[in-house]
Amino acid sequence: MVTDTMQIKQETRILARFVGTIWAKWITFLLLIPANFALAPISVYLMALTALLPLTLQAVFGDKTAKTDSPIFLAQIKQKYHFSYQKYRAEKNANPLLLVFLCIWQYMLVPSGLPAFWRIYPGLLIMINIMTRLITTIIFRLTLHYRFLHLKMLEE
Repeated sequence: MVTDTMQIKQETRILARFVGTIWAKWITFLLLIPANFALAPISVYLMALTALLPLTLQAVFGDKTAKTDSPIFLAQIKQKYHFSYQKYRAEKNANPLLLVFLCIWQYMLVPSGLPAFWRIYPGLLIMINIMTRLITTIIFRLTLHYRFLHLKMLEE
């Protein structure tokens, strides 16, 4: 009984981190769109990196993880969010790499002749990415807890 509870909590944490990372990735992608007008070539490369890096890492990692049996409600949630441990590992490792590239863009690649807003834009993207990941992870985890507590798993 205790191990089942611990497994459910661990899988809930992992699923919440996965959803938080996905949200952070796509929010960063959407916020890179306005930068295409002022910082055209670099922001396009970063948009491509944001979308393609997790797919590349997913192909590199392959399917090395063993399947674990999840309770039926967790399996349904995982299916709803297209969760797999391979995707989780790819997203988990792609997000810090994206932040490293944003840091490099902030300190080396932004021309100094730009307005102040565009010079701090990569730093703002870094902060927004981190805050989005934290906030959505917490909200999703609380939502899952609420749904488990009130048995609202099969409604959606």
